[in-house]
Amino acid sequence: MKKNILKATPIITISLLIIGWIIMLFLNYYLNKNNHFTGSRITFPISVVYFSEFSLQGILFSFLFLIIGLFILNKYEKFNYWQLFFSYIILILLGNLSQSSIHYAFLRSFIDTDFQYYHDAIKIKDGYSFITSYNKIQDSLTMHAKTHPPFAVWIQYVLLRLTNYSVLGLSLCMSFIGLLSFIPLYKILNLFNIEKSKQNLLILIFSLIPAINIYTIVSIDALFLLFSLTFLYGLILIIKSNNLNYIGIITAFIGFTLASSISFSSSFLAFVAFIICLFEFTRHKNYYPLFNFIIIGCLFLLILLIYYFLLNYNHLEAFLAASKSENPRGFRGFYQPLVYFFTRIEDISEILLFLSFSFFAYLFTPKIFNLKKGDINFYLPIIAFSSLIIMFLTGAYGTGETARACLYIYPYFLLLLINIKNKYILLNIAYAALTQTFIMQMIGDYFW
Repeated sequence: MKKNILKATPIITISLLIIGWIIMLFLNYYLNKNNHFTGSRITFPISVVYFSEFSLQGILFSFLFLIIGLFILNKYEKFNYWQLFFSYIILILLGNLSQSSIHYAFLRSFIDTDFQYYHDAIKIKDGYSFITSYNKIQDSLTMHAKTHPPFAVWIQYVLLRLTNYSVLGLSLCMSFIGLLSFIPLYKILNLFNIEKSKQNLLILIFSLIPAINIYTIVSIDALFLLFSLTFLYGLILIIKSNNLNYIGIITAFIGFTLASSISFSSSFLAFVAFIICLFEFTRHKNYYPLFNFIIIGCLFLLILLIYYFLLNYNHLEAFLAASKSENPRGFRGFYQPLVYFFTRIEDISEILLFLSFSFFAYLFTPKIFNLKKGDINFYLPIIAFSSLIIMFLTGAYGTGETARACLYIYPYFLLLLINIKNKYILLNIAYAALTQTFIMQMIGDYFW
């Protein structure tokens, strides 16, 4: 089996990708050294990374992650639901503990900085007053809080109160919620009626992808991943039915509402839904997705009215203020074209680097995916990728760190793997992701 996995490895493509990365890294360094500011850091395309503090504990956790990962990938075929869930959790937790200690894995992003949501949350005396006054105080908040809806801070305030203001308690609660992404992901794959062993492997691949393994605990973006997966589950239910799908409507509505409450990146979900409705209407003469999402849109509008009249919170005003905060001088392409160009390349490159080199390499040989134009797991990812690129072109995510901020795009990559017939290709992706994550988690610290 090992020989078959090695044979499936796209070694040449991976080598070329690594060479391309090194060239871009040196080009970025050269331009910055010669007074051509690119807006990208020396670690291009990784916008935020520090070297971990090596310790015996961290090294032991790293190799424990690697050994248990190899064991799980050797036994995955017979896993039941709970064994799979436990494997998903243990791989992500061990991966993060590889950063050397509990402090680095769970506490550093809160304690060792002064600009996280946490630092606004600990100042809140009354949660209701914080939300009702948010539009007035938004610009005075820390860099992350001012570019997100108030509930990104409010949820941490609530969790802090529940844990008696314990930073570790907050971190563990955030991590636990993020790990629940397993549930909607499992349900999504069930909709495609794939064999059990293959479904198990796809979920393990997802947990081993560097971006998912690194950012699924602690970060608010892991919560957004959970909510966006809930939305995606509802979306697929709606696409697969030729009527009003009330379960799909409720699920997509809950996912979208929760996602919108913590991040304005929910505009991505709305854009994907809009394009899907147009696609189904024009290509398949299917009106029902449009009808379903009109209902969801009306329900969400009701939520915005509740925000406005009961909480004195204007979501649209907050969105415009956040956009102005990220791009105070307007569209960056007009006044900093080099920065605009390099940060767009950085945004895309970081997502692909954190996907893993092997997975990325297979994207250059699309035939192996056995996809047809009529497959949901073909046109839905294409629509999602196109939507994200359009967002990038508008100047979104000007500060980089898209592997974290765009965690929601990785499930769409996973959908591409559903039709692969050669299990050795999937195993190759899994082992390569395990190896790359092992290296990245051991040597790097990726939180601000």
